[in-house]
Amino acid sequence: MDRLPKELNALVFSYLTQQEKLECLLVSKYWNEKIKQLGVLFSPLMLLYDYFKLQEAMEYFEHHPDMAHQINDLIFSDRNAPDDELFVRFPVLFSNLKTLEFRVLSCADIGQLSVRGGDAVSKFQTWSSTLRSITEANMSTNPLTSYILSKPCLHLTSLALEYYEPRYYNNLWENDVKTTKDKLIANLKNASKLTSLTLTGVHLTMHDFELIYQKLPSLKKLVLHNFTFRLNDTMEYPYANAQQVLDSGNAIIASDPAPAPSLEHLEILMFYDNNLEFQDAEVTYEWLKYFGKKYTSLRHFTMSFVTDDLQHTMYDKQRCEELVLPIIRSNPKLETFDYPFAPITTDMIDVMDANGTQLKNIVISAYLDDLESQLNALAASNQKNFIKSVKITIHDDVEFDADGEVGSFSGHGAQPVLDTYGEHITKPLKQFTQLNHLDVNADKQNISITWLPKFLEEFKHLRTVRLHHIFYAESFGSQPFVESHVKYINLSIFIFPSVLALEPCCEQLSKMLRLCPDLEIFSIESFFFGLYPHEDVEVFGGSYYALPEYEDEHRSQRKVTLKLDFRQNTKLRRIDLDFSDKDLYICVYRNNDKHYTLYQAQRDEGGKLAKVNRPVPTTEYYATLYLNDNPITINNTLIGK
Repeated sequence: MDRLPKELNALVFSYLTQQEKLECLLVSKYWNEKIKQLGVLFSPLMLLYDYFKLQEAMEYFEHHPDMAHQINDLIFSDRNAPDDELFVRFPVLFSNLKTLEFRVLSCADIGQLSVRGGDAVSKFQTWSSTLRSITEANMSTNPLTSYILSKPCLHLTSLALEYYEPRYYNNLWENDVKTTKDKLIANLKNASKLTSLTLTGVHLTMHDFELIYQKLPSLKKLVLHNFTFRLNDTMEYPYANAQQVLDSGNAIIASDPAPAPSLEHLEILMFYDNNLEFQDAEVTYEWLKYFGKKYTSLRHFTMSFVTDDLQHTMYDKQRCEELVLPIIRSNPKLETFDYPFAPITTDMIDVMDANGTQLKNIVISAYLDDLESQLNALAASNQKNFIKSVKITIHDDVEFDADGEVGSFSGHGAQPVLDTYGEHITKPLKQFTQLNHLDVNADKQNISITWLPKFLEEFKHLRTVRLHHIFYAESFGSQPFVESHVKYINLSIFIFPSVLALEPCCEQLSKMLRLCPDLEIFSIESFFFGLYPHEDVEVFGGSYYALPEYEDEHRSQRKVTLKLDFRQNTKLRRIDLDFSDKDLYICVYRNNDKHYTLYQAQRDEGGKLAKVNRPVPTTEYYATLYLNDNPITINNTLIGK
């Protein structure tokens, strides 16, 4: 090893797991010293889901404090809180920490710090003087960050917090949650150098917004996920009628907000659950007025829901357009615009063109009958010369009425027509001279796999393409494939109504991939209707068994296999495969070798692969990959020759 260049040593060790690195250290003093010199042992240090490995790692660092001092980045992730006695040793061992990512799925008070107090708390507060970035997901009402923020954080510039799990708390404004929120905002005075703040599940009023900007004058990026706009802090709201709250005078409305000239990135994804519980429209309108007065320097504006898979007709489109125009007008430097509550109109685009706005990224939410008109409006404007990324969400005929009820296609009248080759998208987008990223998503069965080769043919500069919710994926069409310089293909929710359609689709897909010499990353998430025929599949209010009876008779002899040939893709470096939480085995063939290596995707480790000798007999999900000799990462696992 001593004969290898230092750069190559660093590369070799970067591919090892932490367990392998620890084993290397114990081999000999020579390796131990060599790795110390490299300074690449743990970057970052990851402590995940294993109590005994955590104990082993901690014992090593206690005996090698010089190595512990090198740790700048720490990631701790577990379902349960760490052992109290073990956890309080963290800040002593890792006293030079710059980046902390801490994820715990329990609601226990971490380290019992609120009970211990005193010395235990002061140990964690030593991180206040070193940390540059904190990411915490924690359901406790006394999260770790609350102790760190109670002292001046002189270098902290990035903070991302998920304080509780919204699906349990829903929109309830519980006392402990409000106390946690108020404590967080009060402690922000100790993190005045923050430039990025991300909050998940923390609901705010306009007064809270004003306090945040008072304490964080340098804030450039504000991200709010699973967020609910509040009119006040009372317990009964938002279940009380929003208009009554507004009329009663009990709403906290900042009619003359203080400007926030430093903020460049505002991203709000509002709360939504399966019970069709949405943010109240009248409340949203009040907040849109507030944003139109407060911001003047935005480059990124996102205001949407946490999911793409819903329709946007719950809000009045004309009202939403009227309220977003002041935001567009006040922020001429906009580069990203994501606002699904109103279609892209000529009035919006005229304001952008008059302001000298140069959009780089745009998100369009549309129905099939108005998608082309929105794209044509952009194609006729100056924005076509600047836009590099387009994301399109297509809705079918399912709509939410004012009460949140779902209406389905009744079977009468004309159904939306699916454009087989996506010409309603390709025709106007040909005018976008800088386009290099295209993302097309649908709520229902509106996307065809035939769009993929058509997009690659029409958009020569396309570097990344993502199709989400591809129904009837066997319909690849008969158009010839052409060479493309695409680097990243993502096929998400790739749905087959029958497993019999899988093999011919994979053959066609492999033919297309051979003509993508620059492909670096390929991602696919697959799902099959009818694999379990006792489960009905809802279609337009009716149901059917997607799996033919004759196919089900031989189910015990059948294996679902996704076969893809990447042997011509010499630049390919990563493949991601997801079979919807099913057990997945991956057979890897190299070139023309008749022997394969079998791997199993691990559910508990983010889909990482483990080499196995044979599959479980009942397993029905396989992926067969034909690769060249190059090393490649599959599901976060490096696979050598």
